[in-house]
Amino acid sequence: PNSSKVQAYVLSRKMLDKIVLLASRAQLPLEAIIPEDDVWGDTAGELGNFLLLQRSARGHFRISAFVEHTIAFHRSIRSVTPPLTGVPSSELQMDSLSLELQRSIDYLSAQLRQVQLHQLKVCCDEE
Repeated sequence: PNSSKVQAYVLSRKMLDKIVLLASRAQLPLEAIIPEDDVWGDTAGELGNFLLLQRSARGHFRISAFVEHTIAFHRSIRSVTPPLTGVPSSELQMDSLSLELQRSIDYLSAQLRQVQLHQLKVCCDEE
């Protein structure tokens, strides 16, 4: 929202063809393919500004910031490996995640001075 940068998403033709085929087999009309970030931006209802800590199955942890329901920042965290919960995990892992989250918040505080980010949503698969 605060820059003139364009964000592009790339999807391989093979993946697109598979999605179209599966939708066709299920007799579902496929009208659009929407990036996950656009969907996350709309999940908060009236809350337009928020942080998201997210991890998909077999993926890395990721911190995102949404301003007015639009992604304004995202950062993958490769230094923290799952799982963080359940089996005895290293306290160092949780400390590393906290440090990465704090670094991102500090950066966002400097870059988005006019925006208040007081909510953190967490959605981590397999945790």
